[in-house]
Amino acid sequence: MSPPERLVSILNALFSRFDAAAVQCGVEKIKTIGDAYMAVAGVPEVAGNHACRMADFAFELREAAQKFSLLNGIELQLRIGMHCGPVVAGVIGTTRLHFDLWGETVKVAAQLESSGVAGEILVSETMRTALSENYVFADLGLGAGKNHGAARRYVLQAPLRHAVAGQSSEEAPSAPPGAEATAPGLPFASREAEPPTQAWALRFSADDESRYRHHRFSGDMKVYRTILLFILAIGTAVTTASLIAKGSEYLGSTPNLSHFGLVVVVGLATLSAFLSKPSIRSLDAQVELGSLALALTCGIIASFVSPANYAGAIAGYFVILSGYFALPMIFAVRLRAMSTFTGAYLFGLWSSPSREAELATIVYFFMVAGTAIYLFVARVSERTQRATYIAVTETARHRARANVLLRSILPPKIADRLQDRVSLREAIVQRYDSATIMFSDLVGFTHLAQTQTPENLVALLNSLFSQIDQSAVHHGVEKIKTIGYTYMAVSGVPDPSTDHVQRMADFALDVRDIVRRFADSNDLDLAAKTGIHCGPLVAGVIGTNRFHYDLWGETVNTASRLESHGVKDAIQVSEAVRSALGSSYDFSDRGLVALKGMQQMQLYLLTRLAKEAGDAA
Repeated sequence: MSPPERLVSILNALFSRFDAAAVQCGVEKIKTIGDAYMAVAGVPEVAGNHACRMADFAFELREAAQKFSLLNGIELQLRIGMHCGPVVAGVIGTTRLHFDLWGETVKVAAQLESSGVAGEILVSETMRTALSENYVFADLGLGAGKNHGAARRYVLQAPLRHAVAGQSSEEAPSAPPGAEATAPGLPFASREAEPPTQAWALRFSADDESRYRHHRFSGDMKVYRTILLFILAIGTAVTTASLIAKGSEYLGSTPNLSHFGLVVVVGLATLSAFLSKPSIRSLDAQVELGSLALALTCGIIASFVSPANYAGAIAGYFVILSGYFALPMIFAVRLRAMSTFTGAYLFGLWSSPSREAELATIVYFFMVAGTAIYLFVARVSERTQRATYIAVTETARHRARANVLLRSILPPKIADRLQDRVSLREAIVQRYDSATIMFSDLVGFTHLAQTQTPENLVALLNSLFSQIDQSAVHHGVEKIKTIGYTYMAVSGVPDPSTDHVQRMADFALDVRDIVRRFADSNDLDLAAKTGIHCGPLVAGVIGTNRFHYDLWGETVNTASRLESHGVKDAIQVSEAVRSALGSSYDFSDRGLVALKGMQQMQLYLLTRLAKEAGDAA
């Protein structure tokens, strides 16, 4: 295993422990930045004991790191910095979304960490006051902070008593003034309500009803039409047989003649409906016309029934009733169809010349009771089916929304691998032999923070980063994340490409121009300071929650140093990038530059495409 891959393996195992500790202590993981772990307490849910939660979390991290070192034979010590105060929290940009924090509180915490000592937990004066008498501290005196002057610092040594880290936000006291977190509007925050239904008829609103009918009946169209055509054929055959058997005697009765006329009219209408193009919309008309034809036909049969055959009439009625139950139809249609059928059947019995009043009353009772029971069961069944439909569609909607959100956080290929992996502790890691990294810092935003409210500052940042996100998509570059006011991107990962250096160069030039236009249009003193380097790296997803796609390796560290030692409103590149771009771009030579923690490197400033220089000439 190569050193970068071994590092990622170690970080995955260690950060998985940190993730578990974060859940235990009621702390929110924000992100990992290389080998650094960033977390917050009291955001997004406000908690009055957020300082104690974070202190307990810091002790848990230190203990987890010590145990991990002993188990794996690795010398590992954490450097932890903590500060508390007001922050702005939210999601900005349009791709690779993640919950992030901004504000002076975040900067102070980062500087405490960077100026600390391995194995110690460094806290600010504000954090010391918030923790009060619950913990033991060592006073380090005044320490110089970058851009913050001298500030008193303390080493958090041990808890005097266990702070209730698991206390819920409902039980916790309110947060002190100025410690609230302001969250801009986040995507996917609203939840759609369940489709409303009519209380008795069990119908959704118009659009939802149409979708429900299509979901339920589209697969049964052929079966549905076959059953109803069969019913129509039986009705026609019975009516014809009745005419042959009774002849003029049957047609001599005015009610029977009217009955026969209705059968003919309804039969023709039903046949016409079935000859039309099948559709979900025509189902109601078809089933109701078919039911009316069946009802009238059965009414004719019932008119010939003698008292001796009343039991057979009831049996036939319930056979037809069970057939109705098997037909796929909504409750409102069942209600109308069964009411029509029962009425016509009872009318046929009532109009029978041989009707016997007492027996007929019993028959009527059984038929009416059977219909009522049938409708009650049908309504309960319909309600259950509609509730199931709501649950299924809501689940599908949320799953689709989750997939969209996951693909806005991770590259699609990585999102698929994340969903397919067997264990949450399994790291998704891949080595790439050649890729190009860019870090671009917005110079001037730190000064701007002193004149703008945090909310306005993040709104400006969101507007600018959203434009850069669109440019990244246009150039085929993968955004990794934003780190404060710095934009990190890669090309050639996760989809390898032979032109990854050219893609990144074009993107960097576009970022420079976007920032220039944004600064001019908003009258801001703002510019991009960019560093680009290419080479091998390791990319993947580690940890067990707050997943994001990240990069590791010397190539990443070098690109970061090129940005931090770069020039305002310029794109600084390494010798490797200069060689890969060749004569297609124009450069200015910076000579040998000493980078922090590295040897001197030959560096260049990428100025423009060579063809742009030719056009200008």
